[in-house]
Amino acid sequence: MTEKPGISLIICTRNRGKSLDLMLELLLAAVHDNDQLLEILVMDNGSSDETATTVVEYARRWGKVVYSNEPNKGLSHARNKAVELAKGEILAWTDDDLVITKNWLSNLVAPILANDADCVVGRIEIAPHLHRDWMKPFHRHWLAENINPSVPQLIGANMAMRKNCFEGGMAFDPETGPGALGYMDDTLLGMRLRKLGKRIVYNDDARVVHHFGAGRLQRSFWIKTAQAGGRSTAYVAHHWEHGVISLLWARLVWQRMKLGVLLVRTHFRGFAGNEGIDEQEFGIRKTIAYMEGMCSLKGVPFKY
Repeated sequence: MTEKPGISLIICTRNRGKSLDLMLELLLAAVHDNDQLLEILVMDNGSSDETATTVVEYARRWGKVVYSNEPNKGLSHARNKAVELAKGEILAWTDDDLVITKNWLSNLVAPILANDADCVVGRIEIAPHLHRDWMKPFHRHWLAENINPSVPQLIGANMAMRKNCFEGGMAFDPETGPGALGYMDDTLLGMRLRKLGKRIVYNDDARVVHHFGAGRLQRSFWIKTAQAGGRSTAYVAHHWEHGVISLLWARLVWQRMKLGVLLVRTHFRGFAGNEGIDEQEFGIRKTIAYMEGMCSLKGVPFKY
C-alpha cells in the first residue's frame, strides 16, 4: 500500500443507549487524533431507547460520528448494512459494552497496513469485577474472552479487515448471530474467508476490556447459550457443510438420558447454583440442541 487507507470504525447496537454513551465518550477521546479514521459508524438495529438521541448528540460534537439505522432485527443484518455504507478501505469493529485501551485502533489495523494480514482479531479481557472463581476456560470462551488463541477466529467485538474481504457476495449470514439463531455469525464469516485464502491473525496489543451485563453469569443464561450454540452449529453444519449424522434419533435419545441422570446427580449433591454451569451439562445441552436442529433440518434443501 502506497498510502495509508482510511478506516471505518463500526459499532452495531440495540437498546443499550446508556452503555453506548459511556463507551463512545471513552472511545472518542482515544481515537480523536487518528488521522486515518474516516468515521465512527453507529448502526442502530431498531432500538426503542435513547440510542438515536445519544448518537446524534455525539455526531453534533464530532462530525466523524455517523448514525444509521437497520430496522431488520438481527446483528448480521446490521453488520451487512454497515459494510454497505462504510467509506473506509479497512473496517474495524467493536461493541457497545467494551472499554478500549490506548492505541487500540492503531494496533488493531497494524498487521493489515504491514500487509501481514487480511483480517485481525484482538485481545478481549473480561472486566475484573465480572471474574468468578467458578469460571473455567470454556466459560471464558463463551463470554468472548480472547487471549492468545491457538487458531485466531473472528470475534465481532474486536476485529478488523480489508473491506474487499466482502467482495463477491461475501456477507454475514443473516440467519446467524444475536437476534437470529444466536451464534456463529463472525465465526462462519472467518471460516469462509479462510477457505478463500484470507489471512486471519491475532494481535495481543489490540486490547479491549469486556464489561458485559452481570446477567450473563446466571445459570439461566448458560442454558440458553448452550441451546443457541447447538442450534447455530446445526444450521452451519447443514447449510454450509452439508453434514449428515447417522442414527440421529438414537443419539438424541441417549443424550437426553445422559442429561436427566446428570441433573438428578447434581440435585442430590447440591452443586447447582444461580451462577455458572457445569461444563459437562453445558456440553450435553449444546449437543442435544445441535441434534434437535439437525433433525428439524433433515430433508431441507441446502441454502449454499
